[in-house]
Amino acid sequence: MAESINEGEMTLEPMPAALLAGMFSKGVVAIPEEFQDIREDAAPVAKEPGKKVQYLGAFGKNILVVVNDPTALHLNQEDLDFLGKVLAAVKLSLADVAIVNSATQQLEYFSLQEQLPAVVALYFGLQPVDIGAPIKFPQFQVQKWNHCTFLYAPAFEEMGPLASNAVALKKELWAALQKIFAS
Repeated sequence: MAESINEGEMTLEPMPAALLAGMFSKGVVAIPEEFQDIREDAAPVAKEPGKKVQYLGAFGKNILVVVNDPTALHLNQEDLDFLGKVLAAVKLSLADVAIVNSATQQLEYFSLQEQLPAVVALYFGLQPVDIGAPIKFPQFQVQKWNHCTFLYAPAFEEMGPLASNAVALKKELWAALQKIFAS
């Protein structure tokens, strides 16, 4: 029999199974230790009031594509062609997405999400944590957070014709995209 608990004291008695199950009805995610330490050196960029995010595409289906390409305003032609094929494979086009280049403008996650409220965010070559989001996860792991489905993948050049493991990376990308855009 449990003793009465005085105010300010805690008990270590087990919770009833039904109560515990109700508290975690949507599941529990165990984050591996190597992903728990959010990069301290990736401090959020100071938000500039009124600074509009530049992007390519019409953002018609609220899909955000974030890249890091220092060679182009939005994305170099070769990578744009590859992205176009990837989008077409899941029945999307530039009209459906906004391509944002982190190399040509200072991005801050919450400001970006405010200006371009994405339901799907595809990050190529950088993690959401790199622009100040408090989330980090492995490549090709489809992750839902903050009303958005995220995918972090390698930069396009890592999946290009000169990359030794391009075929394997493209297969992983395709499998992850099918999870997101299955119809």
